[in-house]
Amino acid sequence: MGSAIFDAKQSYTTDLPNRVLCHQNSCRKPRLAYARELIIHINTIEAFFTENPTINLVSVLDQYVYRVNNAFYTPDSVIDYKPSAEAGFVPSADFKQYFSAIERTPYYKIEEQTLAIRQLMLKTGMSVIHRSEDSLLRIIVSGISNNQWGVAYSANSRYVPVIGERNLQGFEYDDVVKLADNTFYYQTN
Repeated sequence: MGSAIFDAKQSYTTDLPNRVLCHQNSCRKPRLAYARELIIHINTIEAFFTENPTINLVSVLDQYVYRVNNAFYTPDSVIDYKPSAEAGFVPSADFKQYFSAIERTPYYKIEEQTLAIRQLMLKTGMSVIHRSEDSLLRIIVSGISNNQWGVAYSANSRYVPVIGERNLQGFEYDDVVKLADNTFYYQTN
C-alpha cells in the first residue's frame, strides 16, 4: 500500500510506526527543542481558530494539497466528505467531488481564510492543527495512525495529558513533557 501511495519500499512502510515513536534522547531532544519553537506560534494559531469558529481542522501536505475540516483540496478538485459516525476525525466513504470553478465557488472563501495558517504550517513543518470542542489545540508534527507526536495547548489550562491516558481521539499518551503552564509535548502510541 505504501508503495502504491508514495513509492516507498516495503521495509520502510513496515517500520513506519517505529519512525514516529521516540524514547531515546537522540531523537527526543530535537523534538522537544522543535516543540518549544512551535510555542512562538500558539497565539497566531489560537487567533486563527477564534476568527474562524467553523474551522476545526487544517492539514497540509504541500501548498496545493490540504484538508480543511472534511474537505480535501487539490489543484484539480475539492472532495468534501461527510464525517464518519464512528470516527469523526476520519472521513466516511460518503463524499462529493467538485471539479469546475462554479462548483468550487463555496470553497474559495475557505481557501482564502486558511491561506496564512497553511503557509505558517508549511514554513514551520506542522502537519495538522486540530481544535476540539473544548478549545484544545493539537499540533501534530508527524505521525501515522495512532502513532503521532506534537504539541497540545489548552487556553484554559484545564487539559493536562497524562502518560497512559487516552486523548480525545482515543490514542494513548506514550510520552508527555510540560513545556509551559498550558502547553505540552506529546507522543501517542
